[in-house]
Amino acid sequence: MALQLGQIDAVFDPALVLPIGGREYRVEDVPALLGLYCQRVWASGVAVAQATRVGRDGDLAAAQRALDGVNRIPPPPGVTEGTPLHVAVLGDTYQQMLADGVSGRWIQHAGMTVIAWLAAGDEVAEMYWASAGRPEAPAPNRAARRGGASSSTGGANKTPSPGSTSGTNSRRRGNRGRGSRSGGTTS
Repeated sequence: MALQLGQIDAVFDPALVLPIGGREYRVEDVPALLGLYCQRVWASGVAVAQATRVGRDGDLAAAQRALDGVNRIPPPPGVTEGTPLHVAVLGDTYQQMLADGVSGRWIQHAGMTVIAWLAAGDEVAEMYWASAGRPEAPAPNRAARRGGASSSTGGANKTPSPGSTSGTNSRRRGNRGRGSRSGGTTS
């Protein structure tokens, strides 16, 4: 007997809500071909970034090939060639933002967040949104973004404990107190 699943729209809401200036802008999911286009552009951008490895010896020829590949991807049906991708993915929400007087930089950030969401998923979109699109700016952890308290107990006490009366300080040696970061990737 075949497995019968319930209606997906009863449990899955394919939309993204972006809070800007005290308002919430709901961005609906995009047509399949536009979503696939975002994924291809994103993958090509990742290839360019990996090939260039800013600050290191990168493969500039590979970066140029990846960039040329991005430029050869035709826009999906319904998206005119002059329309920026960040505007296309916002759909009707773009007009609503314009009518509300949202700044161009916020609109661009919102659209780029939608591209990240479509291409790489919820967590990447959350990180992009929270970092204001600056990869060098770490996004706060989930508990902080949701207003929860951190469960970490490894923080240093900022108030020094009373030391000896000799006037000398002892220093700890080693890597204690320094966290290590995993080099894992998300899919």
